[in-house]
Amino acid sequence: MKMEMLQLRYFYESALSESFSKTAQKYMVPVSSVSASVKRLETELGVALFERTGNRIYLTEKGRLFLKTVEHLTESLESGVQAVRSTHENEERLTLLVFSNRKMVMNRILRFRKLYPSVSFRLDISPQKEHITDYDIVIGNPGEPLDGYDSFEFSRYTVKIEALSSDPLAQRTITLDQLRDRSFVTLNRQKMNGGFQALSQACMRCGFTPKIAIECNDYECRDACVLSGAALGITLSQRNGHSPLQNVQFLEISDFSETTVNNFYYKKTAYRGAVKLFVDFMKNY
Repeated sequence: MKMEMLQLRYFYESALSESFSKTAQKYMVPVSSVSASVKRLETELGVALFERTGNRIYLTEKGRLFLKTVEHLTESLESGVQAVRSTHENEERLTLLVFSNRKMVMNRILRFRKLYPSVSFRLDISPQKEHITDYDIVIGNPGEPLDGYDSFEFSRYTVKIEALSSDPLAQRTITLDQLRDRSFVTLNRQKMNGGFQALSQACMRCGFTPKIAIECNDYECRDACVLSGAALGITLSQRNGHSPLQNVQFLEISDFSETTVNNFYYKKTAYRGAVKLFVDFMKNY
């Protein structure tokens, strides 16, 4: 049986408040994350802990019995956590290498620190290739497997091509072959943008290699190139229609529907203490 502490916390708070919504508000996560986590706990235990009636939940007899055990565990855990924080606060530090999803990652870090304010973070964006394994956690697509790390899927995006709304290509549905003579601007093709790899593979199947006019590691430079009309942009998106840039939209390409996955890697030897807390938090978010 693989019970996680966050599952027990979600169960405990939900039992006290008789509400998944209030628990979600306290931990600043979606209600669906709390509900799914508690459901996994019930599956592992093989019993129903709550009766669900409309928008309300009530403890079952088994749930009340389990709550007593979790109450004692929670009290002991909180005492232990406070003791560790008071004597080893400086040791609670995580090192992260973030290739993508920087805004999403930062938002979740801020929410995590409200729960564990003694944990500090060091975030880097683009280190030397040989230094990747110096980090406790790597988020994104490093372009190769990471020895000594476990991982899980962090996000999945559709690869999109951006052009000015006034561009003739943006006025109609096109085929990938019509991009044969166009130039692109991309973030570092090996690490920062898994979309480039997906585009390259699709173009090669059509018999050509995409032309890269400018490659950079800065989002502002990339956006300036797209907004000037000098090059098409390669980006990742979870939505259709227009890009976040003004007067820029995603091209409708009938034979191009590639997706890319960003993974969350964590070092096996570091999976304890603050690293384990953060990894479990991200898994259950």
